[in-house]
Order: sequence, then C-alpha cells, then structure tokens
Amino acid sequence: VRPYLQAWDRASTDGVDRLVANSQHIAGKIRRFWGREASVVPPPVELDRFTQMPLAGGGQGGYFLWLGAFAPYKRLDVALEAFRTLSTPLWIVGTGQEASRLTSGPLPPHIRFLGNVPDAALPALYRDARALLFTPEEDFGITPLEAQATGRPVIAFGKGGALETVTPKTGLFFPEQTPASLATAVRQFDAWEASFRPEDARAQAERFSRARFQQAIQAEVEALLDLPPS
Repeated sequence: VRPYLQAWDRASTDGVDRLVANSQHIAGKIRRFWGREASVVPPPVELDRFTQMPLAGGGQGGYFLWLGAFAPYKRLDVALEAFRTLSTPLWIVGTGQEASRLTSGPLPPHIRFLGNVPDAALPALYRDARALLFTPEEDFGITPLEAQATGRPVIAFGKGGALETVTPKTGLFFPEQTPASLATAVRQFDAWEASFRPEDARAQAERFSRARFQQAIQAEVEALLDLPPS
C-alpha cells in the first residue's frame, strides 16, 4: 500500500496555497517528497526562562546532560553505551516508553538517571552541565537552544535540525549515530572547550526569540493574503 499512500499524501497538499516548515531540513523533505517549496520559520525558544542566570560560572557541575523522552528515535542508547567507555559523569533527565529497557541492568556509577524534573529546575541543570548531549535526528530540536540560552555548548549528532541551531562556535558534531562516534566527540571536548565562549552560545539562542518568530509568522500571513485568488 505504500505507493498508494505516497500518492495520496502528495495529492493532499495540492489545495494548500503556502507551506511553512520549521527548518531547512524539513523544507528539503517537502521539496523531495511533495515537489513544493516551503518557507522556513523556526520555532521560538522561551528565552526568559533560560537567560535569567548570569553566564559566569556555567558548567561547574562537571557532568554531561542528556534530556528528552525515552523514545526509540531519541537514541538515548547511544549516549548510554558511549559513556560505558568513559569515566565522565552523565546525568539523564526524562522517562518514556523505553524506560524499563534502558534502565534495567547494571550501569556504571557515573551514569545517573534523574527521572522527570520540575520545569523550574531545568535552567540550573543546563547551566551546571559541561555540555548537552543531543543524540537524535530531529526536525528542529528545542533543547539545544535551551542549553545555549543558559550559555552552555552542545555535542550533537550532525544531521537534521541541529545543523541549523548549533554552530562550530557553540558545539561539536559527531558524524555517526553510534556510541563510538559520540565517545570520540566527548574525548575531543576538553580541547575544544578551551575556545568556547558562553556569550556566543547565548547570542545563538537569541536568534530564535519569540519576537522574531512572531514577526516571521506575520510576514508569512501577509504574503499569503497578497496572493491572487486561485
């Protein structure tokens, strides 16, 4: 049934006047699968929640942070297996459908599961981490921007939306979604970290403010209203 569903999916967009994607990554998929062009309006990050603390003193917790739902595509397993070969602390926030599988069995003492934490505690967790680990291929991905808003860098899988939210100044990319590739990036982090500036990370996050999002959406609506009647 796949060819039928693909044809139906593509035909379902014929009546849509204008398409807006949340990233260049998704705009590329729209181009490939639907044969349509899409404008890009990235979603906003709640900057006010994450920029209240000063930048000085970040990363003092000494741990790397993984945060998200325990779903298969999030690839928490990549981080767990990578840190079995490392001695650096890894703190994990979240839960989900794979919780029983991922938390069963012995883990090294430097890997710590925190479960769900209150929203009010997240800014401090980000800020005290050495870096956020971002293992999935996401359409966009908000958590890298939240980490950068607190002035912390990101170690991200080099595919998908992370390529549009993390820069060489604000993070490292690992090229393969494997434990070995992530572990190599973590080992390289010590040398890379010497040139990292927290203000660069915050400035990158501020590019995705709510005000800019609202302006971009308004421009899309105005462009649509200017189209001639079909």
